Amino acid sequence: MKIDLTELSAPASFSLQPDLPGSTGSTPSVPDALVSLGPWLEYVDLAVQGLLLWQQQNEDDRLNMAEMLLSQDALESARIQQSGMPAWSRHPVLVPWLDGLQVPPVEGRLAEIVERFGLTLFETQVLILGILQWFDARYALLTAYLQSEEKGKWPGIDLVLTLFSTNLAERMANRLALSSRSGGLFRGELVSVVDHNGRDSDESDAVYLRPDPIVFHFLNGEPADTWRGGLGAAARWHVPAQGASLREGGWAPYADQLAHACFAPHTRTEPARLILLQGGQGRTTLLGQLASEAGRPMLELDLSLLPSDEPVAWRLLRAALRRVRLYAGIILLRGWSEGVENCRALLGALEPYLLEHAQPVVCLVSPEEAGNVWPGMSRLSIVLPPRAMEDDQALLQTGLSSDVETHDWDWTRLLRRTRIDPDGLKQTLSEAHGYRRLRAPDTPLSEGDVQQALRIRGQQQFGALAQRIHPRRTFDDLIVSDSLTRNLQEILTAIRQREDVLARGFSRKVGYGLGISALFYGPSGTGKTMAAEVLAGELGLDLIRIDLSTVVNKYVGETEKNLAKIFDLAVADTGVLLFDEADALFGKRSEVKEAHDRHANIQVSYLLQRLEQYPGLVVLTTNNRGHLDEAFTRRLTFMTRFDAPSVALRERMWRTIWPSQIGVSDDVNWAQWAAATDLTGAGIRNVALLASWLAAEEQRVVMQEDIERAVRLELDKTGRLMLPLSSAPRKG
Repeated sequence: MKIDLTELSAPASFSLQPDLPGSTGSTPSVPDALVSLGPWLEYVDLAVQGLLLWQQQNEDDRLNMAEMLLSQDALESARIQQSGMPAWSRHPVLVPWLDGLQVPPVEGRLAEIVERFGLTLFETQVLILGILQWFDARYALLTAYLQSEEKGKWPGIDLVLTLFSTNLAERMANRLALSSRSGGLFRGELVSVVDHNGRDSDESDAVYLRPDPIVFHFLNGEPADTWRGGLGAAARWHVPAQGASLREGGWAPYADQLAHACFAPHTRTEPARLILLQGGQGRTTLLGQLASEAGRPMLELDLSLLPSDEPVAWRLLRAALRRVRLYAGIILLRGWSEGVENCRALLGALEPYLLEHAQPVVCLVSPEEAGNVWPGMSRLSIVLPPRAMEDDQALLQTGLSSDVETHDWDWTRLLRRTRIDPDGLKQTLSEAHGYRRLRAPDTPLSEGDVQQALRIRGQQQFGALAQRIHPRRTFDDLIVSDSLTRNLQEILTAIRQREDVLARGFSRKVGYGLGISALFYGPSGTGKTMAAEVLAGELGLDLIRIDLSTVVNKYVGETEKNLAKIFDLAVADTGVLLFDEADALFGKRSEVKEAHDRHANIQVSYLLQRLEQYPGLVVLTTNNRGHLDEAFTRRLTFMTRFDAPSVALRERMWRTIWPSQIGVSDDVNWAQWAAATDLTGAGIRNVALLASWLAAEEQRVVMQEDIERAVRLELDKTGRLMLPLSSAPRKG
């Protein structure tokens, strides 16, 4: 291969000295990071140019065999008395291109790489040689010329051995480090072995050493988040949230624990720190604030978004770890269950790399997931408790601009209905201003605007597991006995006063079982589901009705997984959970005779645990209390019986069910209908609808015969007969 070196003009004289104050600016200013790297660039540049000149001057002698071949006498003598090494090995290796060159001190960002990845002098030399062409593209031509290969723009193994090995033993040791790939360059994947075309390969022609471009960006002084190549949609660098610190208030001691676990002094040889962070919303913001205080970048990696192509996903995982390690940052993992489901083998294969990662790895997990996270690693588990209402108030007030008047806001009512998600507070407040503009563009932000934004952003997606119901009916629509109304009001009182009473010492006295749950039991159609809707409406929350047909699964562990998802989403949603017809899930635990029985009992036990931890209201309904497990019912907060309505209640239901837009004949005697039929509230509703349809078809008001026809059809569903109206009281 021939290259016209007069045209190449090898770059021997670039300057990395920054402008001094008052200078004319003739030398371009460079970042401080390059000032400390400059001596190393010069050192390797001089070695390369020295080798180039030596090759030019000795081109005709490079294949001279004189130093290798022995004379006839010397050969006979060596045969008689062998030395154990060939004669040529006893000649010193000539490396004139290194003569007089002093290895520069390792400083700045280069020193950080050397320390974090445990690089030797030889590996440091190889790394700098590899990145030279990113500073000046002519180094690629120069490298190709030195290797006599047009496509050999990356330095090959033979070139780096020739360039930086000063004796045979050193050359052999360096070759072993490269061929075994046991050094820090390869274990940390700072350098990969590629073929002529620059592609990673295990073939015999893969002898070229290509640094990861992120090394150049790092040494060039660039921040971690300026180059996203190779990270895909699953990873992003965290932007610290502005506003109130989550280190204050109830989370303060846990924040101190987390800061110590993640950022206490740690050597490269110590095991990696794996922290399992459990709790509710705000974990990402808290960790981001701690990382910012420590001067560390934080990379968020969502395992549920890993590519389906395994090689691509693997490269992404390794690239994420490499960058975090390079910048001495912290990696935050989320979506563990989904990641394991889609990429179990890849995550298992990642464990050996994590063991020498030497930077904190934090995984956001639920209690159910914690035991499955890389069990071969030592872990620390930190559980953040639910945030107190006063902490949320301080966070929200700090996030609001100073010109927002909040002195007359009812913070207790606002934060009882919706909780603050610190991870999405900035977006929530932006949405609140959007609702303000929709309401009246020229008016100031109101409590209602913030409440609407908090409520809508807090709505979680339950998918097929649950149905969201926006309450419309109130206590005025719920026709029940006075004693039942008092029972429902007592449930509301417990919810409203829960946090205040717990804060006054009961949380320590009770210790566990702080959730509020209510069992509504009684015949079908007596208003159990409607009462749950009314309670949700009184609390200003949505009703989350769980579809047990999609929750209960015959496969081991799947039901618990569905329940965990429901409760995790519900904590963020703050809605009222309704398990309608709960017998399917909370039935009596049976004697363990086979694996299925044991599994069913585990489901009930797991649900009890989640019920006691849930900070909101959980309502369960059943037609027969006796079908439920006694140990389960003992641990419920309230048990409310819904009886079939009395004659007096049925008369009230008959009178109030009709909308004002529906005309009903004055001849209808509601007392007679209440006495003649033992319909529940649901039955009376069905009759009213059908009678209204019959009357509308005839374009008239609802008549006695319409109601009678509808009642007979409703009673026929259960094989009952209607009593003669003559046996009921006559209209007044």
